Parts: sequence; C-alpha cells; structure tokens
Amino acid sequence: MLIHFILFNLLWLGLVIYGNAVITLALLWLVLFAWHKKLTRYEFYLAGVISFIGISIDNILTVLGIFRFPNETLIPYWLIVLWLCFSCLLLRAPLQLKTTRWLQIILAMIFAPMSYFVGFQLSAVRFGLDVILTLLLLSVIWPLFIMLAFSLENYLLQTEKDRVS
Repeated sequence: MLIHFILFNLLWLGLVIYGNAVITLALLWLVLFAWHKKLTRYEFYLAGVISFIGISIDNILTVLGIFRFPNETLIPYWLIVLWLCFSCLLLRAPLQLKTTRWLQIILAMIFAPMSYFVGFQLSAVRFGLDVILTLLLLSVIWPLFIMLAFSLENYLLQTEKDRVS
C-alpha cells in the first residue's frame, strides 16, 4: 500500500503543477491500482459516489468564489481525475483509519487544508477569502467529508452483505 500512497502523492503533485497534461498518467495509475488491488464492482460504485461528493463540494466552493481556478468556471478536469484517484485510494485506507473517528478528524483537519495550501502556493488554485479563513473552512469541511465517506462505505458494505446473504 505504501507504494500506491507514494505514487498517488507524485500524481497529486504532477496534476497540481501540470494540470490536464498529467490526466492520462493519472488514469493509467487508476487502472493499475484497480487491477492490482482487485477492486470490486461495489468499490467502483463507492469510489464514484465519494468522488461525486468531493467534486460537488469543490464545485460549490468554486461557485461561491472560495476557490478560483485559472481559466475555469468550475473545477478543472485534472481535479476531477484527482478526486477519482483519491477516492479509490481511500477505499484501501488502513482499517484503523476507517474505524477511528478521532483519527479521521485529526488527519482530515491537518492534511486536507495543507494540500489545498500547497496547491495555492503552486498557483493551481487561488482563494477568494483570506488564506487562513479558507484553511479553517477546509479544516471543518474535510473531517465531515471523510467521516461521511467511511460511513457510506460501512453502509454500502453492509447493504452488499445483506443482499448476498
């Protein structure tokens, strides 16, 4: 799993710096990750749902003027692909993270705003609000998003088990 985490972070950096030019490479990683981890139909569905929620949140923040992407009205294509990659990686998060709410909250409060801040520093996104205020807002949104994602996973997993039984 460590190698996939490292590759994801390299892709994240490539997408943030080079944008749409790295989409093909990110999609290739996504296919290889899905093949290597043997993602199920249920997991693809879940990754789609999680991606849709994340993309929607980022689009809402963009429409509200909190995020501003160069030459874009909504989020750029590279960010949509990044959401797909992140959602698949999230499905294979360690069990301790999936089951420990306080760990989800702390990690999401720190690392999500930090990644947006790095994107800001690399000029991939501008903030319509003060930087500190934007990061504080993200530190509230992201723990809620992560807890929702893992709750959805648990719910859909249980639903799938009930359907098969």
